[in-house]
Amino acid sequence: MNTHEHTNEQSGGCCGSRKATTAPSTDAKGAKFTCPMHPEVISDEPGRCPKCKMFLVPVK
Repeated sequence: MNTHEHTNEQSGGCCGSRKATTAPSTDAKGAKFTCPMHPEVISDEPGRCPKCKMFLVPVK
């Protein structure tokens, strides 16, 4: 069994790993998507931002 100790607990899980995220989805036809960090990036379909690779989110 592989066990280890942490002297400084980090948020996000063991050894700083982060929980896997999935792309947001929407059922709305004709929705627009944008990057939370780069609002100038607009897309007609979900995907990732070409600048920072974050998931695009539906425009509200």
